[in-house]
Amino acid sequence: MSRPPAHLSRLAVQRAHTKLKQRNTSHAIPTDYAPVEITERTALMGLLGEITATHDDQADYWNHLAECRNVLMFGAGHMREQFKRDGGDPSVYIQILKLCDEAKTAMIAVKRREEKTGKFGVSGDDRAAIIGLVETSSEFWRKQPAWFFRDCVNAARKMHTTINNGRKVA
Repeated sequence: MSRPPAHLSRLAVQRAHTKLKQRNTSHAIPTDYAPVEITERTALMGLLGEITATHDDQADYWNHLAECRNVLMFGAGHMREQFKRDGGDPSVYIQILKLCDEAKTAMIAVKRREEKTGKFGVSGDDRAAIIGLVETSSEFWRKQPAWFFRDCVNAARKMHTTINNGRKVA
């Protein structure tokens, strides 16, 4: 595997960690995908109503699956660019990115339904897209090194923080 792009470099990650420490904010960054997979599957079951969960639990599950999607977008996007640069066929990663877009649409539909009715509900198409997201995430991350997963998590969280800080200013 070649070098990670600048936004995923170790130096960028260290700078982000330093900024977080300065803000006195603690975020546990996972270093391995295996325990995260368990939480993703639990979040999926909770959001789909397969396990008993409170409204707040379901909101946490939704947030966790949204982060799952964002991290997968970073990973698949990086791999797509790397394969393009190396002259390989990036079609697998393009398909993953399309699935992530479908999952985003499904997640937004679930969130809108919750805002209207006060309850989380998942339609058949949304259900298939979200299940596909978790399955694809599992397949993708099992084939990647731990440092790559960790760097993508960092990048997704940094993006989330930047977006939220922009909303607070506006």
